[in-house]
Order: sequence, then C-alpha cells, then structure tokens
Amino acid sequence: MNPSPSGLDSMTPERMDEKAGILESNLKKAIAGQKDPVKRTLTIERAHYPDLVIAKALVQLMPRYNIQPSAYLMPLRELLAEDLHEEHRKTIESPIDLKKGDEFDDVQSLTRMFKASVSKKKLIITIEGIRESKSMNGDIGKSFFNHTLCAGKMLKNGGIDFREINKFPVVNAGDDLFYMIKEEQGRSGISFDGTIIAVKEAVPYPMKVGTSVEQIDDLDASGRIKGYYLRSLETGVIILSRDKDNTITGIDVKGQVEIKKLDFSTGNIGTEYTCPISLKVGEICSEFQIRVNGRVDAGIIDGGRIITNNSAHILKIQSGSSVLALKDISAGFVIHSSLVADRGTITIENELIDSELTAPAMVFEKKRGLVTNSVIRADKVSLKGCYFSAETLIYFGSTLFEEEAELLQSFESVSAKLAAPEKRPGSLTGPEKKRERLEQDLLLLKQKMDHMSLDIEGSLRRGASIKIYCGFHGSDKKIEPDLIV
Repeated sequence: MNPSPSGLDSMTPERMDEKAGILESNLKKAIAGQKDPVKRTLTIERAHYPDLVIAKALVQLMPRYNIQPSAYLMPLRELLAEDLHEEHRKTIESPIDLKKGDEFDDVQSLTRMFKASVSKKKLIITIEGIRESKSMNGDIGKSFFNHTLCAGKMLKNGGIDFREINKFPVVNAGDDLFYMIKEEQGRSGISFDGTIIAVKEAVPYPMKVGTSVEQIDDLDASGRIKGYYLRSLETGVIILSRDKDNTITGIDVKGQVEIKKLDFSTGNIGTEYTCPISLKVGEICSEFQIRVNGRVDAGIIDGGRIITNNSAHILKIQSGSSVLALKDISAGFVIHSSLVADRGTITIENELIDSELTAPAMVFEKKRGLVTNSVIRADKVSLKGCYFSAETLIYFGSTLFEEEAELLQSFESVSAKLAAPEKRPGSLTGPEKKRERLEQDLLLLKQKMDHMSLDIEGSLRRGASIKIYCGFHGSDKKIEPDLIV
C-alpha cells in the first residue's frame, strides 16, 4: 500500500470515516462542477489520503452514480498497493454495465467505462459513458433551379396564383429539381451516471410530390439509400407549395398555366423570355400580350395580342386584337382583328366581322354563320353555310404566288451568274448549289399550288359582294379583282 501521510499511521476508525467523508464531499463537488454529461474526471493527491481512505470514499461515492464497487474496487486496490517508481504510471479499465431492469431495451449494449490511472503521487479516475449520435431529419440537399423565383402556388381549381411568369422557373422533361437528403436515425447515448441520453426520431422531409415529378433513389457503394433526386417528367413551370413559414412543402411541374385575367395585376407574359408551356387564359385585356411556345386557350381577347409557336383556340376575339400562331387558329367570334396562322388552318365557328385573316388554309363551316367586310388570304378556302354581308375580299393563293415570284427571280439571277464567262468548270460552285436548292424549292411549291382549292357556299345579303384576287400582282395593289360574286 501507499505509505500513509504523516501523522495518520495510527488513525482511528472514527478518524478514517471522517477523512473518507471529507474526500467523498470534495469528489462530489468536483463531479458537480463539470458540465460534460458523458464524462467526469477526478484527481486525488495520494499524499493527502491513505489508500484505505481513498477506497472507502470511493465505495461511498460511486453508488450515487450507479457504479457498484464490484465493478472496480478489487483491481483498484491491487493497483494502489503496487510500489511504483516516481515517474511510473499504471492504468486499469473496467466496464460498467447497466443495472438490470433499466429501460430502453434497444440500448442494453451501451456500456460505461471506469478508468483509473495511478502514479506514486496521484490517482486520476475517469468515468465515461457513450455520446449519443443525433438523428438527422430529411432535408433539401440541393436545388437545381432558383426556387426563390417560384412566386406561384397551386390553387384548389388547378390554376396558379402568380404575377411574373417571366421569372417562373421552367424545366424540361428529365431535368433534376431537388436532391433530397434521406433522414438518418441517430443512436442513444449513456451519461457518466448511467442515464440514457435519448435522441429524437428522424423524420423525412415533408415534401409532397406531384404526378409530374418522379423520385430517383441515390445509393451508396453498399446499396444503402443516402438520398434521392426529384426529377421532372414533363416540360413546364415548377409549382411549389409553401407553409406559413415559407418552407417548401410540395413540388410539381405543370405543362399549362391557367390565368383568369391578363391585366395590370398580372402583366404581359413572355415579353422578355418566351413562356415555353401552354396557357389557359380567361381574358386578355386591351394592350396586353402573351408570347408562348405552347398551345393557347383563351376565353376573350379584348384588344390584346397572342403570339404562339403552337396553336390557339379562342372563344371570342374582340376589336383591336391580334393572334399570330405557327400552327392552327380556331375562334368562335372575330371582330375587327387580325389573325395569322403561318403553317396551319384558321377555323371560324360563328362570326367574322371587319377582320383580316392570313393562313395556308381558312375554313368557315357553320350553318347561318356571318362573314362581314373581311379580308382573307389563303391557299385553301372553304366558306360553307355563310351569310355574307358588305364586302369580302379573298386573296386566293397570293402567298404561294408571291413565293413563286421570289424564287423565280432568284433562280434567274443565279442562272445569269452561271452563264458568265468567268465561271470555272470542273467543280460544283456555290451558285450551282444554290440553283439546285432553288429547283427543289420550286418543285415543292408547285406541289402545294396543285392542291389549292376554293369552295364558297352560302348567301349574299343585298348589296354584299365577294371579290376574289388570284395570282401575284407585284408590289402594286391590284384594283380590279379576278372574280366578283
């Protein structure tokens, strides 16, 4: 045993109990002064206390922290009894199991450690549990678009509430939207005194995924899911749902935007960047416009403008409006407006009044429909069941004949260059390539002209007339039509 401090060789049992009580009190204060819930460290100066006093104080103190003497006392006494050199130090470690009846069956494997480090002068005791591993909730790990620009939200009727669609994030089918970090369950710990340190259960991120978004798992090397991608299934605008704290709670991609009214509260759509999806509009007010790549369905255009690289269907087009579509245009009523379908057919269902229409094909098939004081430019015209009033002008095939005149002029110009004496023989020159291309274009144009058709069937109001102009008349407007009905 370590030599007793001076004056303590003949210590009475009462005095030993008193010294052990003092040491126990000091150690208890030292433990209380440390804040780490998992680890406590005690230092005892051996010169101040006999080994028996140290052992007795520890036997009285340790049960307060659910550590029974059987877990450490015998090996500690043997270590204290060794005659150590001045600089020599020895260490023992003993596991401290949870006592029977402890709760948390899933953490029965958690074990604390009792560690004692002894030198000739000091005894350092460390009691250490196991730190908890905190749970990690699911979260948005990465956004592949600027979600701060998503001003819109889905309404109960399927529409979108927004102001600036120009700034709406737009994605293509197959684009990634978010990378979601999967939740990870933590592990409970145990404090130095044997108390279980519980952790909260990990929860997935509360993201509601729409039908146009798919989830793609991201696996690590062992096949464990560490996260997943949210990927768009179609081209459209990104629609986000948010809670009262502006936290994103849902995502979907919508191929069509629905707007009740295009006015000062909404603003123009597609003025800076063409909107790539379809639009459904209740009303487009005067001097407001939309420019989109997708189909347009509108109730009323009241002096507004539509430009689309697709088709347009409008119930009523009122005075001062215009529609420019790459494909078809269909309208119920057209009043004092301009319609152009570059590559499609314009179909009128009820009334065409004081308007101008240009398209490869124009169809009006409605019993007792009304055509009044309008201009039609088309290569295929079918006006059946119409009631004609005032003057109707039809420029039949004018666009094809104009195109033919331009092609013939270019062909003659290229042929003249090829006939020049400076032409180099033996290789296909630029003019020759151009002439071949012009010949192909003229052949295709001839095929279109072979399919021109004009079919008019209806009634003329007294004083009304239909004037038909055929062919190409140059830059000067022809005064007299080819045919008057």
